[in-house]
Amino acid sequence: MALELCLELPGAGDCVTSVLAVHEVQDAAICQRIEDPLWSDECRFQVAERQATSDMTLAVETCHATRFSRECSFHLIRQRARQATEAAQAAQAVSDLEGIRRAPDAAQLFWQEWHKDCRVQGLTLGPQRCEAVDESARLACSVALDKVVAKLAQDLPEAVVCEHIEQGVLLRFDDGRPAVVAPASLLPGLQRRCDPRLAPAGG
Repeated sequence: MALELCLELPGAGDCVTSVLAVHEVQDAAICQRIEDPLWSDECRFQVAERQATSDMTLAVETCHATRFSRECSFHLIRQRARQATEAAQAAQAVSDLEGIRRAPDAAQLFWQEWHKDCRVQGLTLGPQRCEAVDESARLACSVALDKVVAKLAQDLPEAVVCEHIEQGVLLRFDDGRPAVVAPASLLPGLQRRCDPRLAPAGG
């Protein structure tokens, strides 16, 4: 009833998407009834996010049908990364995302989001994350880890970076646990940044 009333309004899009969100509707066909093409695509975008909780393949197809397909795809990738709390789930998630045509870099985007989210969960970000991942995905996981930690180190004040880097730790939680452990590929450069004496002769 509420949906039918919305569709009679001059600017139906906002009303329809709100009603569908309240009722957690996952049927994108309803979006076709919105006359405004922009709102119709926004409707599909939001439906795709809800579909992703139960059917990622369907969600990807819905994303591809909108003008916001790249942005929609990234939302699905980020959502999937947050859902995959275990290493085994992460490997399966990457497989689920292979059909995203508008995000050929979906695997790398997923691993980067997966690493970023672990700190939000109070987990240690470091090489041990990728060691627990299936061997076939370990390299992609490690490459993404390097990018995330390198960007973090670049953005942090030098005093923060150098406080624990001798132990290979970039950041610690308030309780003293390592929050970010530097990958072996980045550690020498970070240590030289903190102690110029470690720089190669003539450099």
